[in-house]
Amino acid sequence: MADSAISTEDLRKTYGRSRGLAGLDLQVKTGEVYGYLGPNGAGKSTTIRILLDLIRPTSGRVSGLDPLLQQEFVQLVREAKGRGATVFMSSHVMSEVQQTADRVGIIRDGRLVTVQSVESLREHAVRSVTMTFGGEFDSGAFTRLPGFTDVTVDGATVRGRLSGHADELIKAASRYPVLDLLCEEPDLEDIFFHFYAGEAGRVAA
Repeated sequence: MADSAISTEDLRKTYGRSRGLAGLDLQVKTGEVYGYLGPNGAGKSTTIRILLDLIRPTSGRVSGLDPLLQQEFVQLVREAKGRGATVFMSSHVMSEVQQTADRVGIIRDGRLVTVQSVESLREHAVRSVTMTFGGEFDSGAFTRLPGFTDVTVDGATVRGRLSGHADELIKAASRYPVLDLLCEEPDLEDIFFHFYAGEAGRVAA
């Protein structure tokens, strides 16, 4: 809904055998005061934690600011930093982290797994890339590229996962007519799994 400040669709959250949310459809209009009531264990805290991006839903749709409000949020964080304020933020959105944070700490089971600069974090970011060409091209030029993995070729379309810098991929693609290029937002979950699996117990300054 266009006039909704909060909107969820079939939102579900399970905790093992317990059920936190069971298909919540919630609409809160812009400018209204909405009372959210229920007994203990009904799902109020779970809903609020998902809306604040403190936990992730099992399924369904809810998870953030529209692009204009997101940019306003980024600007507010930058202004606060410019005044000398300290900002402690949590986010699952890679672009927010890249635009606002100096360093990031990744936590698991109550302990810091690693502390990294944003530049170092970006090196581990994995993006899904889809390219469609307007003529013949050498598919092998993309399957051999370092950092470009899980490559599939379907007719004139090449899909893969890119980690690190995009320079070599762009240079390879520029040799052919490109009709369309889509590079999706890096998934922070993939970065979390990288550190959980490969660097547990290592904390860098």
